[in-house]
Amino acid sequence: MLVGSRSAEEITDRLLDTISLLAEQPYMGALHPDAFLAQHQYRKLICGNYVCIYKVIGQTVYVYRIVDGRTDYPKLLR
Repeated sequence: MLVGSRSAEEITDRLLDTISLLAEQPYMGALHPDAFLAQHQYRKLICGNYVCIYKVIGQTVYVYRIVDGRTDYPKLLR
């Protein structure tokens, strides 16, 4: 169980570190390639196997989902 807990903590730390970069560079993630998501200004930031789906509205970054990039997650966001 310790290995699973340690792994989860490492993944969480990596995700939080990556997301914290958005405070200084909110447009570092690309507009999402899915037409529907791009039309609604969703951006994506990749962190290992995970994808952070977010929007920039004014001066604020809104993180909507963190998903496993190996899944058909755009379908879930429509």
